[in-house]
Amino acid sequence: KGIHGTAFSEFALAAIFLLAKKLADCIQAQREKSWRRLAPFEIAGKTLGIIGLGTAGDALARKAKALGMRVIATRRTQNARPDYVDQLGTPESMAELLRQSDFVVLLLASVPSTFNIIGAAELRLMKPSAYLINLTGGRAIEETLLVRALKERWIAGAVLDAFATHPLPRESEL
Repeated sequence: KGIHGTAFSEFALAAIFLLAKKLADCIQAQREKSWRRLAPFEIAGKTLGIIGLGTAGDALARKAKALGMRVIATRRTQNARPDYVDQLGTPESMAELLRQSDFVVLLLASVPSTFNIIGAAELRLMKPSAYLINLTGGRAIEETLLVRALKERWIAGAVLDAFATHPLPRESEL
């Protein structure tokens, strides 16, 4: 516990920049030697929702706030709100976090109580322009629903660091 704060927070920020700056599209266009008009955006002023303000979530919140993001978070217990978190709630406030966030980062322990914590109802609460970043175990998101949400554009995109099956099967739509 507590040893992954730097690594996970840096990975989450890398994912946020990847998505905001459309870096995957840039690299693909470069490979294809084609010009594409992309619409990157600034992360300053965007809302970051952190589900799981533990060691890694705390490190991410500090860094995101320094970059000008609005930071909202949930954690199991309602302790004092750190200065670098604009709004802090318990798991019961997750729905409001999902509604408000431009980026949602899952940083929860991979335990039975977090399995399928993100399903259809939660994905539909998110803005169509929002992104989901999962740094929790692979069972936190109902993967078939995530594929549907991406195809039907319930959300703008996702970055996943974990999957229900490792390695991810080649035939997986993810």
